Amino acid sequence: MPATANDIDQLLLKRLSSGDESALTEIYYLYWKPLFTSAYNVLKDAACCEDILQDVFYSLWLRRSSLEIHSSLNAYLHSAVKYKVFRQIKTCQVRETVFEDINIRCQLPAPDAQLINKEMNQQVYAAIDQLPERCKEIYQLSRIRQLSHKEIASRMNISAKTVENQITIAIQKIRNALTDVSLFVLILQLFRKN
Repeated sequence: MPATANDIDQLLLKRLSSGDESALTEIYYLYWKPLFTSAYNVLKDAACCEDILQDVFYSLWLRRSSLEIHSSLNAYLHSAVKYKVFRQIKTCQVRETVFEDINIRCQLPAPDAQLINKEMNQQVYAAIDQLPERCKEIYQLSRIRQLSHKEIASRMNISAKTVENQITIAIQKIRNALTDVSLFVLILQLFRKN
């Protein structure tokens, strides 16, 4: 009978717990691509995703002797990456692409999708309503009317750099307005799409 993925994972974990560095290398090459893809589909920042993967695998190595995985190694590593992505969005600057097309990216086939999307949309639109007038207008011209920074600058008689700064401020304020729970739900939704 051929070895299952779970059998291979258990063997790798056993070797890892005994300090076998080659087991970590094998785990890395076995799982890095799907983990990277999951993180990249949310963050859209390759360098940031590489840092996250490095942290996850470094942590795996550090915790090798006390590690207890009650699910599959695959599930464990994906959960670790999701947590790191959540922390990255919550505590650090992320590229504004995380919030682009949020309505489209959050549409799920799950039964609770409509309720979750409605709640998320309400929170995002409430945050947009709280923006200063000029900032809100620039954000809406960019994200709703899909105008370029140059077009907005021309229309409002301001510089393209001012437009860029105002959009960055808007995204930061929207992100800060989202509760931890709603932000985590958003991340889970984005990962479901992967």
